[in-house]
Amino acid sequence: MVNQALASNFSCTEGAGGPGISSCTDQDGRPSGAAVDTSTPGTYTFTVTAQSADGLSSSSSVTYTIAPPTPPRIWLPLPTNRAVYAQGQAVNSFYLCADGTGGPGLTSCADQNGQGSGAAIDTSTLGSHTFTVTASSQDGQTSSASVTYRVVPAPAVAHVVAHRGGVVTLQVTLYGPGTVNVLSTAAFTSFARAAVAVQPPTGSFVFGSAHLVSYHPQTLQVRVPVSQAGKLLLRDHPRATLQLMVLYTGPRGQPDLVKSLVLRISR
Repeated sequence: MVNQALASNFSCTEGAGGPGISSCTDQDGRPSGAAVDTSTPGTYTFTVTAQSADGLSSSSSVTYTIAPPTPPRIWLPLPTNRAVYAQGQAVNSFYLCADGTGGPGLTSCADQNGQGSGAAIDTSTLGSHTFTVTASSQDGQTSSASVTYRVVPAPAVAHVVAHRGGVVTLQVTLYGPGTVNVLSTAAFTSFARAAVAVQPPTGSFVFGSAHLVSYHPQTLQVRVPVSQAGKLLLRDHPRATLQLMVLYTGPRGQPDLVKSLVLRISR
């Protein structure tokens, strides 16, 4: 390969009855162990000539090829090709660049905005987007890799109803695949003896939760059941105030808060 460190290795032996070797060198007059020229791609001939003290000489040749360096390589797993993300969803890129075989080293590895791996991708506008990574080598070679992804409207939450007994129902419309988590919490100070009984975390406790996974756009009817701690609360108190949170996680994304509201429930 280009610029590979390579030293010659050869020897010469005098013929039968000869007076002795006077020289044993390559085509450039250098002895064994000298550096072989690998600076330029192509096919070359390497020749060794032996000279005897009586003036006789003989030569032996071999050919070798210097392969050109290969372009840089790019691994781009995120954003995933043809992925669907919700508008405003937090998604960070992830990719790696490596110099090609025989390359002198990379000078850059960045996306179309000059940002490195881990930067946020654009989910601010609806529609199809292209994400491109370009890697450049010190010898001027470049490579690019691109994927497309689509941004759809953020999930919509509607028809939130707090039923007697603490069960909450709601409707969540998804415009792409993803996971929906619904969590209702009650303040620690909302209940007295029940708090001691279940030892909730400081500040609040989980009153109810639901987890749903969707592999395609659809409208989900969600039912959030009451936790054991929630049942203890309603056992001792006829009414309570809940904080309801709806979170959406798209493919390879981070959880985003879609809706947060306060509900009043009764037993």
